This record gives sequence, structure tokens and C-alpha cells, in this order.
Amino acid sequence: MAESGVLFLTNLCTLPMVLLSMAYFNEAPQVAAFEHLRDPYFLASLCTSALLAGLLNYLVFLSATVNSPLTTSITGQAKNVVGSLGGFLFFPSRHGQSPTHILGCVIGLCASVWYALLKMAERRLGPKDVAKDKAVAKDKA
Repeated sequence: MAESGVLFLTNLCTLPMVLLSMAYFNEAPQVAAFEHLRDPYFLASLCTSALLAGLLNYLVFLSATVNSPLTTSITGQAKNVVGSLGGFLFFPSRHGQSPTHILGCVIGLCASVWYALLKMAERRLGPKDVAKDKAVAKDKA
């Protein structure tokens, strides 16, 4: 099945859950009462956002089918790092940048980089060698 078919089936399968969630939380009246619902600028922004989200999903599926798992993992981590860093720089907290906020962002970014490096090392060494290294480290402890 092609990437677009997988995306279509995924969206089709999640549609009942979205509709049930809307009904349970009574969101339909809130959406209908939104004051900018018929504003052309809002509708243009909403449609553009939806198209970009669909394009991103398609590209992620395409990357997963065309590239190796390692490449997909590394590009996914790079996307997370760029997104986190961009959000931190361009959308600052309303309450200012507290030390806790900065530390949390740094820990998250370091974890993403660390994960990518571990995946690269696993690919270079091979899964059996990584398991041997873990067993040797455990015996030394």
C-alpha cells in the first residue's frame, strides 16, 4: 500500500474516536460559537495549517519507507531538536525564562542528541556488539 493509502486509513480509523471525543466534551457548540469561524484570514490559516500537517505526515511516512531505520531515527531526533530550540527561542514563556524552564529544555535537547548518538553507535557496532558492551559494563559494576 502506498504512503497516501496508509495515511488515509489511519485518519479514517481515528475519525470515530475524534467524533466521540467531540461529543463527550461537548465541543461542537464551542466551535460554532467561535467568533472568527467565518473570517477569511482564519479559514486561510486553518487550511494552510491542515495542509502543512498533512504534508508533514506524508513526508514522515515517505522517509520511513525510503530510508533506513537509522536515518529515519536521526532525522526525527534532528526535527525534535530544531523544533524544541525554535520554540524556546521564538515563543518564550509568558512568565520569563526561569532556571527550571531552561534546565528542562537543556535536558530534553541533550536526551535527544544522546539518543541519536546511541542509535548511530548501535548501527556502527551492530546489535550483538552493543549487547556485549552492556553485559561487560554490567559485570564491571
